[in-house]
Amino acid sequence: MLQPPPRSSTSPDSSRPAITVFWGSQSSTAEGFANHLARDIAWRDDLFAAFRRNLSITETDPQYIRTLTEDELLGPIELHYGEPDRHLLPRAQCSAVRPLRVISTRELFSPSTGRHCIHLDLDLAVQPEFTYKMGDHLAV
Repeated sequence: MLQPPPRSSTSPDSSRPAITVFWGSQSSTAEGFANHLARDIAWRDDLFAAFRRNLSITETDPQYIRTLTEDELLGPIELHYGEPDRHLLPRAQCSAVRPLRVISTRELFSPSTGRHCIHLDLDLAVQPEFTYKMGDHLAV
């Protein structure tokens, strides 16, 4: 493992750029997200300890810097100031209501807040053209 050169003090070097580590997860189920989060927590402390020990990096909150740039390519004639014409709007991207039979249910967890997370298995045999991909909305 590569080691940085030794430092004369333990304070962070302000001339070096700060490193920001963002943590996030995207999964198709709450159960998958909970499992992913548990795995992340298991090794996160060791990772930051290695950063502090080997790279002399300290953990800080990200700093937000506001910037405003004017788009010089758009002139006043190209901007729209009024309400759009309803006839030119695209049609709704929603599908028709399609009832599906529930095959099975199981409760994933029930926290003390009273809200529940339930896994549903739906019968798609009666709607063969029905497709679902991650990010689609499903109302129950």
